[in-house]
Amino acid sequence: VGGPLLMAVSYLGLRSLPLDGLRPASVPVTLVLVLNGLGAGLVAPTLIRFVLSGIAPALSGVASGLLATAQQVANSVGVVVAGTVFRLTQRDGDVLTGFHAALLYFVILAGMTSVLSVVASRMRPAVASR
Repeated sequence: VGGPLLMAVSYLGLRSLPLDGLRPASVPVTLVLVLNGLGAGLVAPTLIRFVLSGIAPALSGVASGLLATAQQVANSVGVVVAGTVFRLTQRDGDVLTGFHAALLYFVILAGMTSVLSVVASRMRPAVASR
């Protein structure tokens, strides 16, 4: 639950920065991106453990391959959706408006992920407690 929440906070932090503060080497941008990386670092191993924990050892290779494929497809679809949100929300070529809308999309996804992780942990308490 904490990983997606850290990511949501980082997206909101990035969204709140002024236009002149959105330089890759700026300290505020670096801090929010580090926060985002920490959140993602909490999500990935937990998700992998959760998904693969109920798999029989004989099927672990197949399940691992399917999980990696599903992650790649989900990442690709996510980029397409974020790009579409970005493009459709620009006003008169204003890139910042599209950027803010795409970040809001990421906040919504992170929030939904936190809610789903609570639901999933209640459905499979043995996996969540490991």
